[in-house]
Amino acid sequence: KIKYPEVEIKLTEGNTAVLESLLSENKVDMVIDNNRYDSSVYDKSLYSKERILLAVPKKFVKSDNIINFALDKECIETKKYLNKDCQAVPLSNFRSIPFIMLAPNNDTRIRGDKMCNEAGFRPNIVLEVNQQATAYMIATTQMGGTFISDSIVEKMPMYKSMSYFKIS
Repeated sequence: KIKYPEVEIKLTEGNTAVLESLLSENKVDMVIDNNRYDSSVYDKSLYSKERILLAVPKKFVKSDNIINFALDKECIETKKYLNKDCQAVPLSNFRSIPFIMLAPNNDTRIRGDKMCNEAGFRPNIVLEVNQQATAYMIATTQMGGTFISDSIVEKMPMYKSMSYFKIS
């Protein structure tokens, strides 16, 4: 505000479809999103790279084989889990757990549905929300697992009641 007193910043949250609509109608000047917007229509630049992890309440992680794949905070913060020697857990191991998913048309939801489909199952969705952080906080109440970006896990608390997985 001191350096640019004429610039007013107003934060608007929404899912990908809402944000793209607002952008196309010139109701917002900029969007920070993980969606791939049409570069022939919009100028874009990479803000950061994020990867999708799976956060699951420990009560749903019954097998020792799966527990061995769990990531600790240091592994996520330092991005060691991106190394090839850090194995991903097959998503099919979580086919029977309840899922908290983002609303349809959200990019993370589309990717989550695709990953589950490729793993051979449709997720048992018990709740749909609009924001990853909301899904994560609800997952910590032991309601179900959720897909979450690594950057959110890095910046928010990691709960002892949760396990975090690199997924294939």
